[in-house]
Amino acid sequence: MAIMSFNKSSKSIMSAINYFESDKDHTNTVRKFKPIAIFGDKDSIEKIEKLARESGIENTHTSLTISFRDNEFAELKNKDGSYDEEKLVIAMKEIIDDFRKTWFPGLKNPDNFSDFWNVHTDKGNVELNCAFTKMEISTGKAFNPFPPGELNQNMRDCYVDLLNDKHGFDRVIRNPFS
Repeated sequence: MAIMSFNKSSKSIMSAINYFESDKDHTNTVRKFKPIAIFGDKDSIEKIEKLARESGIENTHTSLTISFRDNEFAELKNKDGSYDEEKLVIAMKEIIDDFRKTWFPGLKNPDNFSDFWNVHTDKGNVELNCAFTKMEISTGKAFNPFPPGELNQNMRDCYVDLLNDKHGFDRVIRNPFS
């Protein structure tokens, strides 16, 4: 089952990207497998975030992770527990394309938005990481595909359900008592 979680930070987008690219995890332990880069130009993203701040946009970026269970994408694993990078990148690019079409409809990268994507596989499962600036580039206006509220939360839940269904993964079963 895939789940999508948002990473809270008031730091710059570069702090998120630097963590995504780091050889160490959140406990400062060296990752068994290095992060795999997929999309993103760090220099451009940093410049766009600076422009967003100068334009008065307070919340300049969002970062998120789409996590998959250990057995999902198991067919792409090598005997040493690593993943076949070429095949994994192809699978992740399909998910990224679907994500962009869902959450940035009608917008083109890099004309309208800027994002960064990579994959962590050091915990035995696949974690697809994303950071994007919350500014529509051609207009310089704030853009938030994930505004707060119940309607957006429901859309995120439906997106994750569709992602799970599309790939044949188990659905997320929510505990109504949690």
